[in-house]
Amino acid sequence: MYEDDTRSLSFKQLNERANQLARHLLAQGTGPDQRVGVCLGRTPDLLIALLACLKSGAAYVPMDPDYPTPRLQYLIGDAKLSALVTTQAIVDQTALTCDTLVLLDQQRGEIERHARENLDNTHLPEQLAYVIYTSGSTGHPKGTMVCHAGLSNYVQWAVDAYDADQGDGSPVLGSIGFDATITSLFVPLAAGKPTVLMPQGPALEALEALSKTQDQYSFIKITPAHLEILNSLRQQQARPNRQLAKYLVLGGEALPGAYLDPWFDQSITRGVNEYGPTETVVGCCTFTAHDPCAGAVPIGRPIAGTRLYVLDEYLNPVLPGIPGELYIGGAGVARGYLNRPAQTASVFVPDPFGGEQAPAGARLYKTGDLVRSQSDGTLVFLGRIDSQIKLHGFRIEPGEIEAALTDLPQVREALVIKHQPADGQAMLIGYVTTTTATIASTQAEAERRGDALIEQLREQLPAHQIPGRILILKQMPLTTHGKIDRSKLPTPGKITTLRKQAVTQTPKAPNQDLEQAIDAVWCDVLNRTNIGTEDNFFDLGGNSLLLLEVHRRLQDHLPAGCQVIDLFRYPTMAALASFVREQNGLGGTVTQPIVNQTDARVARQLAARKRQTVRQPVPQRRARPSAA
Repeated sequence: MYEDDTRSLSFKQLNERANQLARHLLAQGTGPDQRVGVCLGRTPDLLIALLACLKSGAAYVPMDPDYPTPRLQYLIGDAKLSALVTTQAIVDQTALTCDTLVLLDQQRGEIERHARENLDNTHLPEQLAYVIYTSGSTGHPKGTMVCHAGLSNYVQWAVDAYDADQGDGSPVLGSIGFDATITSLFVPLAAGKPTVLMPQGPALEALEALSKTQDQYSFIKITPAHLEILNSLRQQQARPNRQLAKYLVLGGEALPGAYLDPWFDQSITRGVNEYGPTETVVGCCTFTAHDPCAGAVPIGRPIAGTRLYVLDEYLNPVLPGIPGELYIGGAGVARGYLNRPAQTASVFVPDPFGGEQAPAGARLYKTGDLVRSQSDGTLVFLGRIDSQIKLHGFRIEPGEIEAALTDLPQVREALVIKHQPADGQAMLIGYVTTTTATIASTQAEAERRGDALIEQLREQLPAHQIPGRILILKQMPLTTHGKIDRSKLPTPGKITTLRKQAVTQTPKAPNQDLEQAIDAVWCDVLNRTNIGTEDNFFDLGGNSLLLLEVHRRLQDHLPAGCQVIDLFRYPTMAALASFVREQNGLGGTVTQPIVNQTDARVARQLAARKRQTVRQPVPQRRARPSAA
């Protein structure tokens, strides 16, 4: 961090610091179409680094510092980075290595010796702007190469479509490794409005801060999963219908119409379903919901500079109402996948429909999404043609998780699916067969083996790709053609809670009314039995969405004013019960908030936040900055 950073940077400060860092990158040998990694949290340095890469002509490669080190190191090698922009603190936490490290906290003086004036802009529209990695079906993440022309087309469209020159800018809540974050990072700046960096940390904390802000943003860009949490947080407030933004933009997965219902009372807040694969720059199709919508919200019509086609398997257009695969053409189509010519050729196909609208060599992106066109041209998303999964806003290729599992020496075969319980949250389920003939003699032993595999995966994959359960099978059920018969895979039932082997004493069972009430709700929501009072909700597979359900069911036992975030801070029965008793004036000592001990990255993150002398909470309205 810069010593003179305050709660905000003006446009002038942001631009000058980006110019200095761009010149520093050029001095390190970066240039057009070279890749520069950016591994930073949500701080002013993040925006400075991204803009510096674009100004230097290099393409930035966003790298979430919360990802496991092996994954980050893979990105460094696969992208062949010419430099990595990060901090010494992150390098110490992750042990990342790169031939050229630009450490913003250690090299501040050297960077600030460069000129502050704008650089000459000689970049071409077809040059790379960024390379963003998504889950890959071959077992490794793949980098999508997006050009300046595509990024510029989307940003300019969004400035007009979302009235970005009105209101107080837009908040950034997501990971920089998630391309939907691009909307909140760049669109406000292009309109002369602030980009507001929400507090770094778990999504629940950022959403809580967002629900309490006094700002009235131009737009808020979040996933449907985040919207469900935000709706619940706002219901707890005295003014739940207070306007937060003129536009509520949802993207990343299918949008249930019921999620928008609480916002229709606000006639000046518009809900927008924004659809778009990473390969076509964030969003290429939108639908604005003006009235309550039963079922899933349509994905709508193409944005400016974009062409959409619904085709059959022979690339023939299908009639309205007939399902077909969605193909996308126009300015946003990416160059392809970095270092993967075969994959690029398979999904980026020659455009036979562009005519005079399309330049020579124009291509269509084959999305793998099944859609149908309504009579008015509005598109409705029906699902995936292949096995790709969308869960909580993330695009997940099961093949990548399956490859990570089969890389483990004890696993012979692996299959990962999305499981949607009738009365619960969707989750990933893994099925494996082992290399040993020994089969677990008890359910507890089988569950222990599955949990052990999950712990090994945590060292390789980001959190959103970790299965909630792994079931070990004697053999995979097969069809008469020798393929896995998914209809015969066992459905995960309620399982016994398995505790770390390092715990030698027998965990305490709930023995008081309050703990028993919490225990009953946890067992039902987590689909587990025998939970101990010291077991951590998040260690047991809990997440923010499940915590909302826990909070709702415990209303009769919680003190007035107790919010979801309080359950997050006290994630064991013992700690939560102590907190509730203290809040109700029943005595007892409240323990310190507990960090999820199974996730060392969260612990490091929270510790780093305590050490910082500068944080970026939501700026107060009276101190509204004139820039990012």
